[in-house]
Amino acid sequence: MKTYIAAAVILASATTAQAQDEKHFDGAYLGGEIGYEDARGGVDGVYLGALAGYRVQKDSDLVFGIEGTFGKTFTDIEVIGDNFDGDYDHEWSIMGTVGKAFGAEKRSLIFLGAGFAQQKVTISTTNFSDSLTAETFAMALGYERAIGKNLSLRLRATTYEYKTVTGTFGLGYRF
Repeated sequence: MKTYIAAAVILASATTAQAQDEKHFDGAYLGGEIGYEDARGGVDGVYLGALAGYRVQKDSDLVFGIEGTFGKTFTDIEVIGDNFDGDYDHEWSIMGTVGKAFGAEKRSLIFLGAGFAQQKVTISTTNFSDSLTAETFAMALGYERAIGKNLSLRLRATTYEYKTVTGTFGLGYRF
């Protein structure tokens, strides 16, 4: 009988250790996000985007990764005069990220990101159209919460050279 009790205790300990060792922010992931973008000069609107990345979660619960985003802000750009119209075509970014998993079962992650971003805008009149591309430095601060084995919810604020701020809410799927 003592052997069975000892075996049950060892088995329960191994199961608990395995659950504690699960890394919720390790590996490849895809996701989508929606939010609001606000820029100087009265340019603001709803942002819709996709993201993909890869992260490594260390035993110390530090999380290192790389993340790419691609999206569009749905807005009309205010250009001087009624004869001009402007529109965001798209924007994308690539960032290195570093974060820390914390909390019960290490299901929460706070992270910082920094990298390169590009925004493309089209400005047109009745007789003329031109695209402008802005390349810029981007920084992000975010929080992510694992809500299942492979799913997580996230909040993120991204600034592009402190001129534009985008706040997003997203859903991610880890492979």
